[in-house]
Amino acid sequence: MSRKVPFLVSLALLAASCEIPFELDSVSEPALYVHYIVEAGASNGFVVAYAEPSFGTLSGQQYPFSPSDVTLTVGGKTASLSEDPDASSWNSHVLSAGGVPSPGSEVRLQVKGRGCPDVLAVTTVPEPPVIKSVDISLVEVDSSTVNRISIRLDRPAGRNEHYALMAVRRVTTIYETTMTLPGMPDSVQTDTVVYQNGFSPGYVASLADINSLDLDDYLSVGYSGGFISATPMGTGVMTLLSAERFSSDTYTFYADAFDSSLYYDFIAGYDASEEYTGGEEYGQDDGTAGDGSYDGDGLWPDDGWPDDGWPDDGWPGVTTEMTTSVEYRFSLYRLSDEFYNYAKAQYLSRFDMLANFGVSPPNFTYTNVSGGLGVVAGIAAASTDWIPGPQE
Repeated sequence: MSRKVPFLVSLALLAASCEIPFELDSVSEPALYVHYIVEAGASNGFVVAYAEPSFGTLSGQQYPFSPSDVTLTVGGKTASLSEDPDASSWNSHVLSAGGVPSPGSEVRLQVKGRGCPDVLAVTTVPEPPVIKSVDISLVEVDSSTVNRISIRLDRPAGRNEHYALMAVRRVTTIYETTMTLPGMPDSVQTDTVVYQNGFSPGYVASLADINSLDLDDYLSVGYSGGFISATPMGTGVMTLLSAERFSSDTYTFYADAFDSSLYYDFIAGYDASEEYTGGEEYGQDDGTAGDGSYDGDGLWPDDGWPDDGWPDDGWPGVTTEMTTSVEYRFSLYRLSDEFYNYAKAQYLSRFDMLANFGVSPPNFTYTNVSGGLGVVAGIAAASTDWIPGPQE
């Protein structure tokens, strides 16, 4: 015991000596915040907002703003701008630009500050990737059966290129219920339920490969409607990919591996009475099942069934067959450096990994907006149709 106490004291002193004191930058002036993701072939809106330091006393004032404060040039041509008053609020303004940006266009955004510095940001819309083929197959890896997916491009991924993947899984289940009950006509009802969810790609088929994890393989953010968020949700989960993740022209991953994640299952379609033959109406138009009252006293089950409930083998005279199919859809993006750097900073800030261990201040930030905050970045996408998954 006497030997352990000095050792613990020494360990505590050593841990204390490893602390790194830091101070946050002193920020006292308001600044312009801009968020504009320029997507080839899409007319995304963007945000211009006035931001005030969160560590000071907020002024509570509304800064004057007009769309004429903003100058946007795409491919050397000045774009017309308009503000959406329904989406704008207080000091945050949502604008849209006329026209659709094309790949290779240089985009310059300037905003005149009212009571804060002017800002300028520049980006270039990248060329979209070309998907030549997608292969989905069931494979055995470390005694686990997983869906292996390979997306092949028309050329090898460039060394300094950045990509991102948005993957969606759709599960369609058809229930066919046959009812043959005393005092009722035979009937068949077909119900269809469709689930969709976004998922992140996996690279580890089982725990046997856990030591091969690389944190850079799991950089993911939310992306929807032209806006990046730190938290992936639903079908808007975007996984960032560096060129190193490709083997020449092919990117390979697992759809249901140990390290892949699903994001928020939701019902994309639900038809509770797609097809019904025989008997009276059972399904209702609002998508809910009917009460099953065909005749008699209007109760389900009818009088005459045992009071102790249904037998263990199910409802007498009712059988249900279930058929399930799985499909996948992929959107592969080519990213500008600004998009990749900003999105990666959002991911690191969300997890704040090094700061959680006490070895770094929480300062994962990135902006290419000179004089202000935010990001102006370019992306371009190629998307597949729904692709059937392999049959098990």
